[in-house]
Amino acid sequence: MSHFLRSTLFLTLFMGVGVDAMAFDVYLTRHFEKQSHSQDPALAAKGLRRAKQLVNLLENADIKKIYSTQYRRTQQSVAPLSQQLKIEVEIYPANELDALAKRIKAEKVNVLVVGHSNTIPPLRALLGGKAKEMSEEEFGELFKLKIVDEQVTMSSQQVGVNE
Repeated sequence: MSHFLRSTLFLTLFMGVGVDAMAFDVYLTRHFEKQSHSQDPALAAKGLRRAKQLVNLLENADIKKIYSTQYRRTQQSVAPLSQQLKIEVEIYPANELDALAKRIKAEKVNVLVVGHSNTIPPLRALLGGKAKEMSEEEFGELFKLKIVDEQVTMSSQQVGVNE
């Protein structure tokens, strides 16, 4: 066996080098402040400001995919980033979080998912993070799940400033 082949085999077996050793980041946030409690409201002025501030936080995060539910408030929350990065927003059904989590884990690329107070906590748990409840009044928290070989570390930060 050649020296090159032995070295490659050693690295693969003992160092864990391989395609499954990829690290990727999943960013999760609830839609930003909405105008009303109607069925499909648009974002309020404060929510639109947060959407623009999200660009500053994630424009250099190497986001490859952006996922949103079909609602206006979620799509408006990611529209500025989508336009900046020239990435089309992919719509996911809010009641199919298992399928979305499996897809994200299989793709192994940096993604942003925007959802709702009742979808982001269970999605976080499905991806290996902590499922902390969210209230109807919480807006602007951006969660980052760093996934390396199925090991998940989670952090969060605020998008913009609470007024």
